[in-house]
Amino acid sequence: MQLGLYRKLLLMNNSPIRIFSSLAFILLLPLCSHADPSEVVIESFSSVKPFVVGSDAVVMTGTVHNKGPAPLPANSAGLRIYCLAGLDYAEGDLAPKLPELMPDTTASFKWKLLPSRADGPLIVSLALEQPGRPPAVKIIAIPHLVNSIPAESAAVNKTAVASASRGRSHAIIENSHIRVRILRAEANIPILLLSSRSAGGWRQAGVCLPIAEVYSAEGGQRPWWEQFKIDDDDASITRESATLSLSGSFGLRWRAT
Repeated sequence: MQLGLYRKLLLMNNSPIRIFSSLAFILLLPLCSHADPSEVVIESFSSVKPFVVGSDAVVMTGTVHNKGPAPLPANSAGLRIYCLAGLDYAEGDLAPKLPELMPDTTASFKWKLLPSRADGPLIVSLALEQPGRPPAVKIIAIPHLVNSIPAESAAVNKTAVASASRGRSHAIIENSHIRVRILRAEANIPILLLSSRSAGGWRQAGVCLPIAEVYSAEGGQRPWWEQFKIDDDDASITRESATLSLSGSFGLRWRAT
């Protein structure tokens, strides 16, 4: 899969479209020389928690960054948050104006949203709006679990073991020190929960989300990120080890195990 990805990217870099884009940029550069020297971008936009359970509140944070050499005057640009699917507004200014931003400084904002139902996709976007410029937009989908995370089992296996989901809410692979659980959110997005064994028992140590991503495109397209979506899982155990295999896809073109 990696060889195919690199091959596609190599073809893109050598395509006439890529060369034409570079020439067009050079020709248009003098027209942009008198543009506003401030350069504000959305540096990050995400939920505080990596996933949402049922109807729990969603807290979103967004940060903008002035990457240009000149200050951005106060109130000359603004943000606007949009609930696109499965969410309603609860707290926070929906269209805040940006304060004055000196070069290489940031400003952060926070919003509280509520799921409109306990299941279904959760999609939200943030737009940076500046007069005379097209809006810069970031759209994210928040993984949504219908049921709460299963409680940790107190059992400790002295040897490595693995079990596929097979009708349960999660798959597991573990030994006497580390336990990994794979849960499925809406749209078959896998969530990896990592736990470690301490004197007081099993304790969750981290969350991995997404498990994997691919950045790719066909010739003439702008590349984009696609998350791994799980179709099936399978477990196997030998005397020396245990294996948990996840199979699925990245978008419509990439298969992975």
